[in-house]
Amino acid sequence: MDIDAFVATHQYSWARLGDLTQRARKLKSVSPDELDELVGLYQRTSSHLAHARLEYGGDEAIVGRLTYLVAGAHGILYGRRETNVRRSVTRFLALQATGNNTVSGVYLAPDDDVQLLAEHLHRVQLIVIDFPQFTDGRGYSQARLLRDHFHFAGELRASGDVRPDQLLFMARAGIDVFEFTETPDQNLVKQILSRFRVNYQPSYALPVAG
Repeated sequence: MDIDAFVATHQYSWARLGDLTQRARKLKSVSPDELDELVGLYQRTSSHLAHARLEYGGDEAIVGRLTYLVAGAHGILYGRRETNVRRSVTRFLALQATGNNTVSGVYLAPDDDVQLLAEHLHRVQLIVIDFPQFTDGRGYSQARLLRDHFHFAGELRASGDVRPDQLLFMARAGIDVFEFTETPDQNLVKQILSRFRVNYQPSYALPVAG
């Protein structure tokens, strides 16, 4: 399916996801039926995002739009409730060594070696990458290694000193969810994620000069 057909097929459900997310954000609640619909649309759009990265990676507009939608819905549905499943790399590996495979999230500090997780990534659903300062670029390298070299297909979440003007670069590295200490202006985030359609450097799921 070419990109125009892909957009035409799914644009209604994407618009509906955006509407439900905005409604939940403003009203702080939705009906049970709307919540079920929101969960279904979030899951479906997440799969659309994964497909778009593989098939249409050169089109930053569509990847940015879907990243924005998925991140917004994720914040409404899950917020910070997964904190109890996060473990440091050291703790996670120790649990794996004892046969404890119940932990589904890993917290990745800037100094952590991503390669230590290689043989366990098929069990991991979430990796939180810490950005202690916005000038610290190690998290980008970790994200690229996880996506490009180890083909990690789960959620990569940026946490710490995350600022709106970093989002496009984080998304291009393969990060798909962003934690902010303060909620940014949603229009600004959307504008940033869809700012550029052509890139002149290699990026996750993007060809050079894509």
